Amino acid sequence: MPAHNVGVRNEPSVVVGPLTPALAVVASTPVVAWALVGDLRTASAREPDPDYFVRPLDFPTPVPALVVGAAVLVLVIGISALVWMTRRGAVPMRAWVALGLAVVAGALLGLFARVMTAAVIGANIGAGLAVLGVVLLVIPLYVASLVIGTTYVTATESHPESGLADRRID
Repeated sequence: MPAHNVGVRNEPSVVVGPLTPALAVVASTPVVAWALVGDLRTASAREPDPDYFVRPLDFPTPVPALVVGAAVLVLVIGISALVWMTRRGAVPMRAWVALGLAVVAGALLGLFARVMTAAVIGANIGAGLAVLGVVLLVIPLYVASLVIGTTYVTATESHPESGLADRRID
């Protein structure tokens, strides 16, 4: 082997940007919030035939626990990666604002999913309020997050010298 190749790595370097962990955090937040809220059925709804606004999906016993466990893992890894990238200067505060809005929207979505599938006796007034909450809170929060996130991406593409562009990690 020639001496000039000693110590040279031949693996390609990977371009890592904040978008991948941010999307992972946004996707996992509703699942984690859904699990944290827990079952919302009323005490009187433990009868044999309770009413549902939307009947929850019937999964085999270990599936929800596995999905929630994976979502928690993805959430922790995604936030850790974003904090690490922020410390290295690859994620500005504008991106954290966009992520924060999306995380709040996702948490509300998980809460509203539990309310919509709660077993109750009679009318589920909370389900109507959940639909209203999705329209008045969740959708505007996701849109605001997309607008702020899009301005971040546009700024990094139009001004790569600003230091906000994706960093190469060797």
